Amino acid sequence: MTLCKTQVLARVNGVEITATDAAPSSFGSETTEISISREQFQFLLNRAIEQHLVISEARRAGITLSSEDMAKLAKLRESRRHDDDVVDPIGNQQAIIEAEAVEAETQLIEKQLLQRNGVPLPYVTEEMVREYYEQHTDDFPDLPQDPAQHGAVWQQIDLAIREELAPQVRRDYLNGRSAYMAELREAAGVEILAAEG
Repeated sequence: MTLCKTQVLARVNGVEITATDAAPSSFGSETTEISISREQFQFLLNRAIEQHLVISEARRAGITLSSEDMAKLAKLRESRRHDDDVVDPIGNQQAIIEAEAVEAETQLIEKQLLQRNGVPLPYVTEEMVREYYEQHTDDFPDLPQDPAQHGAVWQQIDLAIREELAPQVRRDYLNGRSAYMAELREAAGVEILAAEG
């Protein structure tokens, strides 16, 4: 399918999401149209909508990035300006760098939003490992008294527990994130204007 640079794809909270918002690094100063697959379109549109929802909800909730996170983003932007690995076939390096920074910023803000709204973390924590171990001590070898051996055995136990818990923890996170994003979409009244399929 073909997208025009200024084509309005959706409205979120009354704000227009354009093709440039969905694929900011795809349009150079001379590029006014791009051809993408329907799958790419769906991915890019969903990502743009979710970015808008996350940023809007963070503003509403008073969530801001820490000075440490802001410094990381500034460092990312600066390092990418001097990075020879930025793939730039259409002379649009600044848009590519900015799109990467916006994506990173959105992820940081989303993490705070999800935590604030009770969505479980996407990774196994030390607390989860300890709790699982205490509930299943019979499934593991005894921990030696010798500190060096204790550390080595505990490391193996820790790894085994993380491998056991990781798939369910990841599913819980993805399900929680999906449910939260659906709530945000419903509250925002997302209106899709471009044909999706």
